[in-house]
Amino acid sequence: MVTIKDVAKRAHVSIGTASQVLTNKPTVTEENRQRVLRAVEELGYQPNLIAQSLVTGHSRTFDVVAITLENPALMKMVSGIDRECRRHGYSSRLSTLTTKDSAIEHLRVLSHRRGEGIIWAVPEIGNSHEWINSARRPGSIPIVFTLAAPRKNTHVISIDNRMGAHLATEHLIEHGYQRIGHIVGPPDSWEAKERRMAWEQTLNKAGLDSSRCLDGNWQPDGGDRAMREMLARWPDTQAVFCGNDLTALGAMHALSVMGYRVPEDIALIGFDDHDPVDYYQPPLTTVHADFDLVGEMAVRELFEIIASPDHQPGIHAVPTRLVVRKSCGCH
Repeated sequence: MVTIKDVAKRAHVSIGTASQVLTNKPTVTEENRQRVLRAVEELGYQPNLIAQSLVTGHSRTFDVVAITLENPALMKMVSGIDRECRRHGYSSRLSTLTTKDSAIEHLRVLSHRRGEGIIWAVPEIGNSHEWINSARRPGSIPIVFTLAAPRKNTHVISIDNRMGAHLATEHLIEHGYQRIGHIVGPPDSWEAKERRMAWEQTLNKAGLDSSRCLDGNWQPDGGDRAMREMLARWPDTQAVFCGNDLTALGAMHALSVMGYRVPEDIALIGFDDHDPVDYYQPPLTTVHADFDLVGEMAVRELFEIIASPDHQPGIHAVPTRLVVRKSCGCH
């Protein structure tokens, strides 16, 4: 195994100088820095990051907290986080939080792992994020939230849910649809509430009814169930904006079984633009949400906080755009 002693010997410098280069100390001459870096490359040296973190107090690691990776949006976000961390020579460390776990206790555990920052990628459901303003919250580690409502003194990177829902609903209105339903995500989800609010506001501004709304659960079975109920209650529905793509998949299944054609009988629009939607039958018109970019921006926000403790909190909304496919034809 190659050691720092081998690197120092190859570079013709002291072990102390080699160590200073590897820990980014500014006291080393540029000549010695380049000699050490060449030696590292030639020997294939891999520093012991754990030992290095004990010496420098910097672990070069960010902790990521999620509830599950079954959601395609979270998978993309974690991928973006990991890619941006590696680009800066950092690593990401994933842990999961169940509905029974205490967020405060989880933070306390993370505070002992010597991570330099936390990305809290846990969707806000109901009062699940009330702990944010708790006096018991460990405050020494910077935290960036990705799926939460904006609050005072918090750093939030989020998809612009309202913009996306507005684009979807406006597209339907512009194509002549007037009786437009909405299958929401879980009713206590912050993101679902944002999308529903924009759907309602866009319809109301156009003078259209906004009562055709049923709860889903972000999953195909919820979309299937809600689509059947919507047609039972409002059989003249012309189009449906689904809370996410998986909901739209379930709605498509229900329509197919019931003998409806998409988009000839009912138009559908989803939200997320995950890879499989090109293979839906027909391909799904949907709102593109760049969750990869959310992950990357969360990492950059942590670096900003670390570099400048006075960096102002706030919400950064990642823009969305509509991707038109065949599930939403001209009316």
